[in-house]
This record gives sequence, C-alpha cells and structure tokens, in this order.
Amino acid sequence: MVDKKVDGRQASELVRDYFDNVHGNFMVCDFRIKKTEFDSKTKHWIVNCSFLPHMSARERIEYEVEVNAQEPMIERVTLLDEVTGDKEKIIEELEHRLRVAG
Repeated sequence: MVDKKVDGRQASELVRDYFDNVHGNFMVCDFRIKKTEFDSKTKHWIVNCSFLPHMSARERIEYEVEVNAQEPMIERVTLLDEVTGDKEKIIEELEHRLRVAG
C-alpha cells in the first residue's frame, strides 16, 4: 500500500494553481479536469485537464500533468496533441518544482 500524502482533489487543485500562475487567471478560461488517476508504479497522480487559452478561443488546449503523491509538487507537464491525442513533451523535468504553501 502506498501512503499518499496528496489526494486526487489536492493534485487537481495544484494543477489548476500551476496553470493560473504560469498563464495568469485571465488566460486560463473554462478550466476542466478530465481525469485524475493514481499510478502506483510511479507513485504519481496523473491529471488530464484542458482549458481555453484566452477568452475568444474556440479550441481547447489539453495537458497531462504528473503530481508527486508523497509531497505536493508537479513532476512533469505534457501537452497533448490536438489531432491524435499523442503526447508531445513540452517541458522536461521542471527545473524549479512548484511547491504548495501550507
């Protein structure tokens, strides 16, 4: 059994906060969590989400984000290809990991 200090809800909130911090509140419109699941091999939450990149956008941008289940930190952010759904890695391991205060 894996001792998860971060639950699925907290992982989803961390992902939302990450995109708000990176893009700004007004550039992340209609944010949606599509799926949140735990990967017992990596001990990470996998959060699939999407949002409109600006107020007049018609196409959603989809991401897959890995969140460490042991401590509130994002490990990887992957942009999902619009046409095929294949992953296109856009950010290597984050140099500065985002930590949640308190």
